[in-house]
Amino acid sequence: MKKIFFIAVKDLKIRARDFYAFILLLVMPLVLILVLGIVFKPMWTSTPFVIDMGVVDFDNGEFSKI
Repeated sequence: MKKIFFIAVKDLKIRARDFYAFILLLVMPLVLILVLGIVFKPMWTSTPFVIDMGVVDFDNGEFSKI
C-alpha cells in the first residue's frame, strides 16, 4: 500500500510542475460535469409525453383481455 501512495505522490509532483496541465487536470472534469448536467437536465425534469395508439384485437384470447 505504501508503494501505491509513493507512486501517487511522485506523479502529483510531476504534474504540479506544469501549472497549466495541473489546473486543466482539476478543471476539465468539473466543466464536463457542468456541461453534461445542463444538456441532460431536460431529460430528467420534463413531463413524459403520451402517445395515443390504436390496438386491433382479432384473437379475443385470455391475454388480450388484460
